[in-house]
Amino acid sequence: MVKFIGVERPIFAMNFGFVDIPVTLGYGYTTVGAEAQKTTEFGVIALNTFKVGTMGIEVLGGAYNAIIGNVIDGVNAWQHAYRLSGYQGAPCYGNAVTGNVSWGANHAYSFQKTAKYNAVMGFTAARTRGDAIEFTPVAHEIGSLESNVAELNMISGTIEAGPKAVYLLGGRANIIDIVAANQTKDAITVTKE
Repeated sequence: MVKFIGVERPIFAMNFGFVDIPVTLGYGYTTVGAEAQKTTEFGVIALNTFKVGTMGIEVLGGAYNAIIGNVIDGVNAWQHAYRLSGYQGAPCYGNAVTGNVSWGANHAYSFQKTAKYNAVMGFTAARTRGDAIEFTPVAHEIGSLESNVAELNMISGTIEAGPKAVYLLGGRANIIDIVAANQTKDAITVTKE
C-alpha cells in the first residue's frame, strides 16, 4: 500500500497486484485535529489494476487530483472500490475521477463527509454486493449530518447488477446521471436521519 500524506503532485501509475488497500491520497498526520490540515493535492492515480482486500482507491483529505482509468476487483473487499471523504480543514474537493471500473466490491463509490465539487464520470460499477453508490456520513457522526453531507458532486456512469444502485443518506445538491440494470432491490433510496 502507498499512502501520500499531505503532499503535492504525487503520481501512482501502471501498478497491479493483490493488496489490502492499494493507494490513499490523505491529509497530513502532523495536523490532525488542528484547524488547518494539509491535503494531498494535484496528484495522478492512473492505469492501475488491483484485486483488493479492504478497499480500493481512497481519497481521504485530497483535493484537485485526477484518478483515471483504474480497475478495482473488489470481490474480497468489505468496503469500497473508490472512497471520497475528508475532514474539516482537509476536504475532499475538486477531484476528477474518470473512466474507472469497479467489480464485486461492497460499494463501488462512497461519498462521505466534505466530498464536494468532485466529478465522477464515465465509470462502470458491476456486481456490487451493497449499494453501488452511497452518500453517507461516517456512522458515529450522524448527529452532525447537516455539516457532514457530501454535496455538489457530479456522478455519471453505468451500474450493472447488485442490490441497489444509489443510496443517499443526507446528500445535498448532487447531480446523478446513471444507467442501472439488474438491481435486486430499489434503484435509488433517499433517506434523511
